[in-house]
Amino acid sequence: MKLDKLTLRREELIAQSEALRYAMIHHGQAFAESTAFIDRGLALVGRVLQHPAWIAGLAAGFVAITPRRLSRLLRGGAVALRTMSVVAPIVQRLRHRY
Repeated sequence: MKLDKLTLRREELIAQSEALRYAMIHHGQAFAESTAFIDRGLALVGRVLQHPAWIAGLAAGFVAITPRRLSRLLRGGAVALRTMSVVAPIVQRLRHRY
């Protein structure tokens, strides 16, 4: 009688612990997905810190690019983008024709 109660209680506890285990796995996956962005950022920072020349290059770029130069670069990029949006369909039609 007492053994049957203990056996039943053991089975209940095993089922309860299994349900809790699956709940923890589900919540753990959601947490892992939300922290994946942070992990990628930290990996990028670590990689940049391993290459001091990249840091020096970025610093030199910030010093060399004045607001006037940046404005010219952005305007030139915008013109190139508009030109490509006009030229690309023409090139596609010519490519399919021949």
